Amino acid sequence: MKQGVSSKQGFTLIELLAVIVILAIIMLIAANSVTAALTKAQKKAFIIDTERIVEAAKLAYTDALLSNQTKGSNQFCMSIDYLKNHGLEKNDDQVKGSILVDVSSSTAKYKIYLDNGQYSIKGRYLNGLSEDDLEGGTGSADTRCGSEGTTLPN
Repeated sequence: MKQGVSSKQGFTLIELLAVIVILAIIMLIAANSVTAALTKAQKKAFIIDTERIVEAAKLAYTDALLSNQTKGSNQFCMSIDYLKNHGLEKNDDQVKGSILVDVSSSTAKYKIYLDNGQYSIKGRYLNGLSEDDLEGGTGSADTRCGSEGTTLPN
């Protein structure tokens, strides 16, 4: 009797390697896209936090005006600790720095010195602030408004 040719089922080693290589290439492409999207989202989140901190600085400056703490100077420095004592949420422990309120012109301008350890903004105004304006952070932003202005007491 003749033995029939046995049918071998399965994949060869070459076929398995080809599939693994294709999957690896797809993962590399996807990883780059995800990393870029994550970085962009983190920068946007820092800008949104910055906007919220500047809003708190506006409220704190109004409070300082009403309590006569702003006499004798056109520039006032508000540290994050000062802002936490005047309305900023207390859970912002990773953001360090200060906001300089400049009232030398007819409208108040808010100059930003903030660092969250990942990104920093040093000496920029909020108007027109974009992701391109962010620098790599060190976690050690100047808490004295770049040595400008009168520091408001806590």
